[in-house]
Amino acid sequence: MLLVFGLRVVARLLGEREDTCERCGRHATHRITESVRKLSLFFIPVCRVGAANYQSTCMACGWVRDLTRADALSGPAFGVAPGPQDSPSWTPQDR
Repeated sequence: MLLVFGLRVVARLLGEREDTCERCGRHATHRITESVRKLSLFFIPVCRVGAANYQSTCMACGWVRDLTRADALSGPAFGVAPGPQDSPSWTPQDR
């Protein structure tokens, strides 16, 4: 009997926030991502293995720093900024 299993890391973008980078000192967008390790059986993810890892990546210099779960899921400017089509006052002339 052949049994195919493996582990892989799945990253998910949680949002973006504007913040000052600790490394380069510029006010830039930081992407907040969640990485989890998943066990797969016959290439189908079955369950999570271990705890999630949260990271913030500066879009100006590329510096990555680890975050706690509380820091990653909170913040005043959390979430992806809406585009013009998402704004309530959007009209077709705004294109």
